[in-house]
Amino acid sequence: MAGIEQAGSSDDMRTYVFGQHIIKATQVFFKTPLSFGIVNRMPVQPGHVLVCPLRKVERFRDMTSDEVSDMFLSVHTIAKALEVHYEVTAMSVGLQDGADAGQSVKHVHIHIVPRRKGDFKNNDDIYPLRMKSINNLLRGPCNLPVQLGLIQLRRLPSADVSQQNCCKGGTPSP
Repeated sequence: MAGIEQAGSSDDMRTYVFGQHIIKATQVFFKTPLSFGIVNRMPVQPGHVLVCPLRKVERFRDMTSDEVSDMFLSVHTIAKALEVHYEVTAMSVGLQDGADAGQSVKHVHIHIVPRRKGDFKNNDDIYPLRMKSINNLLRGPCNLPVQLGLIQLRRLPSADVSQQNCCKGGTPSP
């Protein structure tokens, strides 16, 4: 697909900045010239990922038009692949813009969470869980590449498709 580079290319030694976090290239499953995608270490559902601009920018209003366009096209591409891979019927796509909106990492990022009927007792239960999960982001190397159409998704050990590290029905699973 034009404009999309798969993770795993020759720049595996590169690092990315995500707020105060340094992200290794091996933890990036998707990248374009202006955006990158990472797996949330403590997902609220299997397949919970984040899409961020490459440039460290704290607020959505401060992004360039090209960055906004690229990031949302990336969200669109990734969401379609996740929907097929996880065989879900819906997606939650969210952006908290600023601390008063619940943004916990000072770097614009969009959450993509695969959803299906009945995964939460109340649909709004996902929001406090999603905000809590960002604080446990990306500790340790990615592994187990999984092909999702034209993009490659690498999962962290704690973000596999099992329910063991996900929250279900509004409460953490054991």
